[in-house]
Amino acid sequence: MKKRPGSLVDAYRSRITANGWSIDQEQLRAAAALQQLSDEFPRSSGLLGRLSSLWRRSTQQGGCSGAYLWGQPGRGKTLLMDLFVEAVPGCERTHFQPFMLDVHERLRVYDGELDPLGHVADDIARRCRWLCFDEFAVYNIADAMILRRLLEALIETRVHFIVTSNFAPDELYPGGLQRRRFLPAIELLSARLEVIELRSDRDYRIGSTEVNGDYLLLSGLEPREADERIRAAFCALAPQSEDLHPGEITVRGRRIECRGNVQGAVWLSFDALCRGRRASADYLELAQRYHTLVVGPVPVLSDADLAALRRLIHLVDAATNTGTQLIVAADAPPQELYTGERLAFEYQRTCSRLMRLFGAGTAWT
Repeated sequence: MKKRPGSLVDAYRSRITANGWSIDQEQLRAAAALQQLSDEFPRSSGLLGRLSSLWRRSTQQGGCSGAYLWGQPGRGKTLLMDLFVEAVPGCERTHFQPFMLDVHERLRVYDGELDPLGHVADDIARRCRWLCFDEFAVYNIADAMILRRLLEALIETRVHFIVTSNFAPDELYPGGLQRRRFLPAIELLSARLEVIELRSDRDYRIGSTEVNGDYLLLSGLEPREADERIRAAFCALAPQSEDLHPGEITVRGRRIECRGNVQGAVWLSFDALCRGRRASADYLELAQRYHTLVVGPVPVLSDADLAALRRLIHLVDAATNTGTQLIVAADAPPQELYTGERLAFEYQRTCSRLMRLFGAGTAWT
């Protein structure tokens, strides 16, 4: 169905009314800013003169190439992205981590070319006019080192951006390797995108019933009892199966020991999944391969477990982004699962998602 232009503010009010919610002034302000932004760009490429005029204006020094919405988890960023994508033609929506995995794959295809990132940008520009990034966050040096040139190449091909993130631009890639070399990317984002902070005090995801999974609380249980609790939850996924089929699975060339593997569901210990050499791409492949991931037992984590915590964050992101059912069995509630400080901000989003599982109120808690 062809999208019809309309007011994002009106669409926001209609969505809020239809769901029986209350108007949030921060969200309303952001919707108005997105509406103004979409009005500044043409909705079709039929008039070459108008497009050329826009191109000259948007690529001049300081010209606007989109919007960067940021704020704490649950402040309505995804809702605003939903409304924009529904209303504006030419959008391609993607989560940032899978997008960057695809970019690196395409760079291998263009290896040896004079400007491989330019070729990647050309490929993207042929698909869309608006590139809409959900959950923009930079965690690894491979992404950090190419991001500025990639964004420049996309701007040169007339691609515009809508970005949602839990981080302000200058908070991206905190403590990362060679972060100084990443600062030009931050400068580009701040200069070329309208930065919009959502400052609502309310987390709209707390109490949401839109969950896909479960959270098994293991506190107070002996190890054998905890293992039996997880086993019972896993067996309930495939009641006709008499064997859990433990063994090994291979993900992107790496072997992972599994406790169970039946009918599209897999049970993996936290140590096997998050203590070894794993990349975010591994978790994405797992989430795409299985309809249900059972992970546990997950211990309480501290600043001595930062690598494992980062992998848990990637795992929860991958399951959420693909709609994969996630069952987490842990020794503490989500808000008590990480006791450190260094990744407290990054863990907020993961905690919010785990709280949605914990709040589902199933018989396993």
